[in-house]
Amino acid sequence: MILLGFTLSSSTEFRSIKLGYVDFPPFTYKHKGEPAGLLINDAKRVMNKVGLRWASTELYPAARLFKMLKSGEVGMWLGIELHPEHIAYTKHALAVLELNVWTLKDAKQPVVKTVEDLKPYRLALIGGYGYGGWGATIRASGSGYRWIDLSDRQQAFKFLQRGRADILLDYKRPLMMSLPPDQARQLQRVKVKELPAKIGISKAYPRYAELIAALDAEMKKEGKKGPG
Repeated sequence: MILLGFTLSSSTEFRSIKLGYVDFPPFTYKHKGEPAGLLINDAKRVMNKVGLRWASTELYPAARLFKMLKSGEVGMWLGIELHPEHIAYTKHALAVLELNVWTLKDAKQPVVKTVEDLKPYRLALIGGYGYGGWGATIRASGSGYRWIDLSDRQQAFKFLQRGRADILLDYKRPLMMSLPPDQARQLQRVKVKELPAKIGISKAYPRYAELIAALDAEMKKEGKKGPG
């Protein structure tokens, strides 16, 4: 029987579910037509223990993915907690993502504890990133923030270098993987928060609570994950 993108057997076991993911290397990305990345690998391991597999997988733009999770066209995604009104999340994390503010080394390090602390600065953001809710606050109409969405970290580095932005808001591991070592060495960072990346299940799935409980039981055995 197929229900809203979820394929179930006639027994009580979970069998398969459709995965939607975003381009967020090294955590989730497409490689040779297949999903790859640190979160993908960890999720597969946990899913195997509860007898669950992906019926199909697809890389989507973030906005489209969340619409499909709401409708049930996609059953699962991997990442930080967003849209909890229609997505349920495991209590335990696959990984913890370290969010930083990045500046050139000769710049004064900013003190950032809340999103409000970013208002005095010109911000470079990576387009499509939500930053655990900070992105929506910054980008909201009339928010008072000065920001620009950029396509990649090379472009963001140039904005810092040319004085067109004061701060790049970005995650540690993706930035360190994306920039050449000589550019990365020219930056300094201040950690602003850690965001747990979890397994999210569409609430359109009639058995989402059972699946979350089963996944959590296995993830609890593995313990807390480190920053990424």
